[in-house]
Amino acid sequence: MGPSRAGGILWAMLLGALDLGSNSFHLLVARIGRRGEVEKVAGQKSMLRLEEAVAATGRIPPEAFERALEAVGELAAAARRHGATRVVAAGTSALRDAENGARFAEVASLRYGVDVQILSGEDEGRLVYAGARFRGGELPGRVGVIDLGGGSAEIAIGDGEDCRFAHSLPLGFLRLARDLDVHGALDDDRLGRVTEHVMQTAATIRATVRELAPRAWLLSGGTARALGGLLGSQPGAAISTRALHRLTERFARSEPSSLIGLGVEPPRARGFGLGALVLALISEELGAPAVRITPGGLREGLLLRAIGGRSTRHARVHLHDAGRLARPPAG
Repeated sequence: MGPSRAGGILWAMLLGALDLGSNSFHLLVARIGRRGEVEKVAGQKSMLRLEEAVAATGRIPPEAFERALEAVGELAAAARRHGATRVVAAGTSALRDAENGARFAEVASLRYGVDVQILSGEDEGRLVYAGARFRGGELPGRVGVIDLGGGSAEIAIGDGEDCRFAHSLPLGFLRLARDLDVHGALDDDRLGRVTEHVMQTAATIRATVRELAPRAWLLSGGTARALGGLLGSQPGAAISTRALHRLTERFARSEPSSLIGLGVEPPRARGFGLGALVLALISEELGAPAVRITPGGLREGLLLRAIGGRSTRHARVHLHDAGRLARPPAG
């Protein structure tokens, strides 16, 4: 099937991108235009909390291994049902840490015909940067990105499409909940432990980050998007880091049931308060006066890499609610 035209754009292909994360596996299916246009067609996720399964032994246990493989198969099949001609996938912190993570990638690739790569922390940061900037709107000069997952936090800084710095910190919200024994609503003692640990860890890159001096900051990832939904953030709207810290501390002190009542999805509620607080603490320690929440991240970065890293400076982005799935244009 050759390229097709819809809405005045010549669409060249449909691609699927799979983010095999520590908390969940996420799929994005998008049309890619000849000039780098990207239109979301579908999205789907499977909550696996793989980081917790790996933590006990350093390996993906057999049951979790099969469950995760099934999730890859279901998501890859969903991508193809929506017309994706190629599906690329990237494993992040949990698969990176697991002794049998590479074996998982190999089996998933062979079984489902998906190109699975285990990313280094730096590579993940660079892809996150590309996707976050692509969906981050018009921003002045140098921009920093903070992406939080279940196993790690990626910090990336760059100018336009050029990522100049990328670093991974072991500050994922599932990792911290386990390592610091901070589950559920945080009291003063646990809040203090989290704050001290996050600030000390982020301080290891503070000098480099402040020397690079980003003029704007973006927050990326599922926790950031959920936070934006709670705050009613408009696209491109900035919130001061000080205000964000106050709000997220209140969320961190809340029970999951209270967060669900505020609108947090039930599967995310258990780790949301801690994750939101971690985002605020990292932002504060790295000197961000204000932050914006971007819907873009690793999956968009994977798509951009799959189309050869072509320039997206003038790309057009079309968004659809994941519940209103657009059909591929007729060939």
